[in-house]
Amino acid sequence: MRNRNESVPRLNIPWLTISPRALVEMDAALEEPLELLWRHSCGDWGDVDDDDRRLNDVGLAEGNALLGVYPLISGESIVLLTEFCHQMTHMLTLAEHPLGRNGSLDVKREPVLMPVQGDGPAPKFPLGTVTLSPAAIQALVMSGGSPLSFLRRHATADWGIASEMQKRSNKRWLIDQGKLCSTYHTMLGDVL
Repeated sequence: MRNRNESVPRLNIPWLTISPRALVEMDAALEEPLELLWRHSCGDWGDVDDDDRRLNDVGLAEGNALLGVYPLISGESIVLLTEFCHQMTHMLTLAEHPLGRNGSLDVKREPVLMPVQGDGPAPKFPLGTVTLSPAAIQALVMSGGSPLSFLRRHATADWGIASEMQKRSNKRWLIDQGKLCSTYHTMLGDVL
């Protein structure tokens, strides 16, 4: 993540959802999701038109929705949509939300497999939409960690320091296609 002293955030850290396709696109482009969130929170809206920039400036002051569009080297763009009151931001690809500000967030998000990294283990299941709390984001930022590395571990059924009971539940949920839980320590010892 860029030096946090370069820019001053204009938004508090929100809850963040990341669509499966956005995860794969950012991973392939070596783009860090928290870097895009940092740019967005500092008022760098990326590739939006002047009307959206003006709406975002008003939205910052009045708590309205905010839109950021960030092109990747692959040609795909990542869209960040912050809801009114600025408590939740959604990160998805432009292809998933082609209407920008006027569209609906009720898009179908198909789970996707994270790509294998080098000689690493293959994913055991596809990832769905990921949700990070402000506390998890703060822990990752402070430790210099990346959600992609933890998600890659999660997708290979490496549950980290999850309890034995949680690990047994995960094995059952893998069969039933339920929600899975993993727990990891950041470099600073925070638990995610």
